[in-house]
Amino acid sequence: MLWAIVFCFCWATNLPSYSWPVSLTVSSGEGDQATYKRGLLGNKRTCVEDRFGDKYESKRGIFGISKDEGASLLGNGGKYHKGIFGNTETGVHTMLGDTVKYKRNVFGWRSGKIDLHGTSALIDQAFNPGAPSQNAPLASPNYAPASGPAYATGDQGRALASPESHPLSSPPSGVVQEGFPLK
Repeated sequence: MLWAIVFCFCWATNLPSYSWPVSLTVSSGEGDQATYKRGLLGNKRTCVEDRFGDKYESKRGIFGISKDEGASLLGNGGKYHKGIFGNTETGVHTMLGDTVKYKRNVFGWRSGKIDLHGTSALIDQAFNPGAPSQNAPLASPNYAPASGPAYATGDQGRALASPESHPLSSPPSGVVQEGFPLK
């Protein structure tokens, strides 16, 4: 189905009758969509996206000088940007969170950045299965360190303190209190 949409989309964008600004969107009922927009001063945007979020996008700026391209497939993706004065930025990201970025400025100076924290966490877990990962997400906001006899766990997973740990908040005599949530 997606190939039929792409074929119709390519055929419609090459017609000579579309010489003025145009906005064309072709979509299926299942979530697949192709969009083509062309402006008066040469700016153009092409986007093909399927229902799973896989996407290809291409943009050209005014007079076709600047250019942006990007693609994503199953959480992996890449981007390319060329600016008005010739500076470029290229970036790639993976579903594990790894990123590679490369920049070249107007004067030709280049810089790059490689971040492989997702792959390193995966390798760390493979070689140390019992050890907690250093790249693990932070605990939930309701988490309080529960250690020692002064803490108990409540129904909602929040840490509860016993009255003995807070002498100023003790209940009146004769009233038994299990615990109260920390604030």
